[in-house]
Amino acid sequence: MELFRNILRDITMLISADRISNRELRINIAPIAGFTNLIRLHLSDNQINDIDVLNEFVDLISLWLDGNPISEEQIAELKTKLPNTDIQSSTNDK
Repeated sequence: MELFRNILRDITMLISADRISNRELRINIAPIAGFTNLIRLHLSDNQINDIDVLNEFVDLISLWLDGNPISEEQIAELKTKLPNTDIQSSTNDK
């Protein structure tokens, strides 16, 4: 139960960070690593630049990454790891 509370706290911090308008802020999505059974994930416009944790989300049907400073190479690599996922991204290359 304590682990669950910690994960929820981390996700709450992630969601709260989304509301900060500082363009230099970089969001760490590592706290969602344990939620690999998600089927839809909307992470657009969050200043995320490290998406490696998403490689394990093999059940995803839809993933939105628009508006993040993610390179086209990162997106291409993710698409090879998640071939059955519809990945939406209009990249803002780093």
